[in-house]
Parts: sequence; C-alpha cells; structure tokens
Amino acid sequence: MFLTFELLTGLLTQAVGQDVAIRAAHKSS
Repeated sequence: MFLTFELLTGLLTQAVGQDVAIRAAHKSS
C-alpha cells in the first residue's frame, strides 16, 4: 500500500509539474 501511494504521489507530482510548465509557457508567449 505504501508503494502504491508513493507511485501515485510521484505521478501526481509529475503531472502537476508538467501542467505548471505548460501554463508558464503559454503565459510567456
């Protein structure tokens, strides 16, 4: 269960990071 939680947290962090990067790119351009 801990492993699953870590994997989900990692995927969520990655998704949020990509979303922030995409939003920042759209704002600058």
